[in-house]
Amino acid sequence: MDAAIKLTNLDAGFERKVVVEQINTTIFAGTIAAIAGPNGAGKSTLLHLLLNHFRSDSGRCEIAGVDARKLCPKDLQKIGYVAENRHLPEWMTVAQFFRYTSQFYPGWRAEELQELTGQFRLPVNTKLSALSRGKRMQVALAATLAYRPQIILLDEPFTGLDVLVRDQLIESILDRSADSTVLLASHDLAEIESFATHFSYLNEGRLQFSGEMHQLQMAFREVEVVLREAVEIEVPAHWLNYSSQGEMVRFTDSKHAGVDEIRDRFQGAADITVHNLPLRSIFVELAKQGQKR
Repeated sequence: MDAAIKLTNLDAGFERKVVVEQINTTIFAGTIAAIAGPNGAGKSTLLHLLLNHFRSDSGRCEIAGVDARKLCPKDLQKIGYVAENRHLPEWMTVAQFFRYTSQFYPGWRAEELQELTGQFRLPVNTKLSALSRGKRMQVALAATLAYRPQIILLDEPFTGLDVLVRDQLIESILDRSADSTVLLASHDLAEIESFATHFSYLNEGRLQFSGEMHQLQMAFREVEVVLREAVEIEVPAHWLNYSSQGEMVRFTDSKHAGVDEIRDRFQGAADITVHNLPLRSIFVELAKQGQKR
């Protein structure tokens, strides 16, 4: 499987502050990858590095088989970018914006745009300045999907949108992503879990997890152990947010491979209970662990 995006030993910082540090990950063609993390974790910075808006200090950042620092207009025609804070020319009408944008993309599909315009019920004769945030996001997405980019970068596309608009955006992305790779930075964990195939967690500029969604969900388990008597043990690093109150022990096992390791640590335990965790709970556990460092 070909790599759509590849980051190797990537470091970047601004004004002597490290923003991303030693990032190593590969996003393969045809996947829908999500990246989450606390505010200031470096998610948006990674997208800007991929678009050559920012330059890395060291390492390598590749997108569509090209070093991001060497992207040319022809390469950018293969990449779509939609962001919550992207500025649109508000003096233009929707129709004018589409005509303007179409000039930069030889692969522009008028019939595709017409379908999206109808699906989103976009008022083509209305100025962008008069549209709601949700409508502006739909305009930006329609202008991106109309030329069927190979790679779609989305930065917090769902923030502040109502449920119906979010569903429409997700449906449009899924319908047209069969031949594309999607990289999504978002706090909306419920939406991520519903359609992403791969997930990465970024904290303070470092990747703490990067892999397939089902691997993440298989790896993380909430564990409760009832002891016959209180004991002191050496806690493995992959047991997150460990707490012990008398004969009750709770923690999140981030490399769960069964209960054998737990039994070995707590020999003679009265009861061991293991629960699956939804993505939101995994995110919270990782965030708590990051605050302790």
